[in-house]
Amino acid sequence: MDFENNVLLIVEEESDFEKLKQMLSDTNQKLVQDPNSMQLILLQCLLLIALGQEKDALKIFLNCNYCERLQEIYEIESSWDQMIESNQLQEVFDALNDALIKYPFHTGILIKLQQVVEKMQNKDLINVCMTKIKAAYFAYNLLFIALADYLQSEKKYDDAISALEFLLRKFPESIKAYHLRGICYFKMNKYEEAYQDFLKAIEYKPDDIEFNFNLAICQMKMEKFEDAIQNLKKIIDLDQNYFDAYIKMADALEQIKKTDEAVKVLNDLLKMNPSLDIAYYSLASILIENERYLEAGQVLVKATLLKPSNPSFCQLLSRLYKKQGMEQLGDQYLEMGVDNLMENFFFGLLH
Repeated sequence: MDFENNVLLIVEEESDFEKLKQMLSDTNQKLVQDPNSMQLILLQCLLLIALGQEKDALKIFLNCNYCERLQEIYEIESSWDQMIESNQLQEVFDALNDALIKYPFHTGILIKLQQVVEKMQNKDLINVCMTKIKAAYFAYNLLFIALADYLQSEKKYDDAISALEFLLRKFPESIKAYHLRGICYFKMNKYEEAYQDFLKAIEYKPDDIEFNFNLAICQMKMEKFEDAIQNLKKIIDLDQNYFDAYIKMADALEQIKKTDEAVKVLNDLLKMNPSLDIAYYSLASILIENERYLEAGQVLVKATLLKPSNPSFCQLLSRLYKKQGMEQLGDQYLEMGVDNLMENFFFGLLH
């Protein structure tokens, strides 16, 4: 049980990096003495992931041939079934525990172990078995989420989805797996599949801001703007400082021609955070597209005073002039660049 308890301790000490580092150091020392211990290798991987060193963990995990070793189980499973049928419960219990040392977290072994301890009607052994299953769930989740996250970061979306589907077959309540698979589908432009996965993740964690935000972004891609707006309002209710929700809500409102509401959302956001570049950019963009040039100019004056080195404001000012038929001035403005931003802007106003 030391192994399983150590695995579960990672969950408890997730935010205590010093304690996790000490656990990793202890595990590394033990690996010097027993370098082929699959329990120690997997514990090392889990600790590395918990410490944010996913690539190192995955390299070790893939090199240890864990998945290949699991194939050996099929050769000995029948003997366990025979022992269970013969009611040799203590013997099969011991055999399964020995197998878990060599093949940690194997779900087939854990299921058989659960069947055996339930037949034995031993509450203590049932508790031991449940601890092993809980540790296996955590370990599988941590390892395969890290693997899939790495694969999707490398744009290997199909491989990432395969890893997540393997995890979900083993543990269909893995919330992070649904969410991450949704992200993969979203990046593949498969918005309906992404939408369903984000909904599934939210079923388990209705108030998770990241889950709800990604759902709202997906809804916007699917042109479900009203639904996205409701979801973004929910996020703001949960966290008024989640500024991205205001930006996306203004975008969604603009898409359904509710320009005044979009402008109000962004003005409210700028009252909360007067130095937020993206809010100025979004507000000025909406005003320019709706030919509210004077208001757009006022926004950009304020923005350039606050952030004179932001090149995106140069681009917006160029658009502002060109929208009003001042093509040459717009081009000149971009050529003059950001170094003389305020001087160039006021030069443009004079014209």
